[in-house]
Amino acid sequence: IDRPMARLLARAGFHTLRLGLETAVRSKQEAYDHKVNLDEFVSAAGNLREAGFTPQTMGAYLLIGLPGQPMDSVVESIRLVKNQGIQPILAYYTPIPHTQLWPEAVEASRYDLEADPVFSNNAIFPCQPDSFSWERLSALKKTTRIAAGNYRPSLDPGRELLNYDSGLASTGPGSNANGRHGPFTAAYGI
Repeated sequence: IDRPMARLLARAGFHTLRLGLETAVRSKQEAYDHKVNLDEFVSAAGNLREAGFTPQTMGAYLLIGLPGQPMDSVVESIRLVKNQGIQPILAYYTPIPHTQLWPEAVEASRYDLEADPVFSNNAIFPCQPDSFSWERLSALKKTTRIAAGNYRPSLDPGRELLNYDSGLASTGPGSNANGRHGPFTAAYGI
C-alpha cells in the first residue's frame, strides 16, 4: 500500500483495514506463503497512518501455531505490529494438504495429520511441540489484547497465567501501580 493507495482508501471511506503480515520474523517469511514482507508492511503502516488511519482502525493478522514456531517469534511479531501503530490479531494456522507447508506440518505434528482430517483442526494446535501449553497461548492472547489496547480485566479469570511482560504502560482498570497489567511485567517488553 503506497501513499496514493492509502489516500484513496481513506477518501473512499474505508473504516477498517486488515493486513496479512503473518510473521515479522524475516527468516520465516520466505518459507510461508506470505502476503507482504516486513519492509512492505512498515511502509504500508506509515502510509496508512499518514492518510489518517489509526490503531483502532488497522489490524494485522499474525499466524500462530505454525510448524516449529517458537512462541518468542509470535511475541516479536506482536511487538513489531504494535510499534507500527497497528493492532495485532492472532490467526491460528491450519495445516492444509498439498500446500507448501504441508510436509513440514506432517513432520512437526503431535498427531497423524494424514490419517484423519480432524487432526488438522487449528483449535488443537496440531503443529506445536509437546511443550505447547494452553496457559502460554492464553498469555499470548492477553498480550495481544494489551498491545491492541483492548485489554479488559473482565475477559480474564483473574489468575496469573505466566510471568510475561507486555511492557505496555496504561492507567486504568487492571493496571498495577506501575501502569502495567498484572503478571505481564517482566520478560517481553512489548
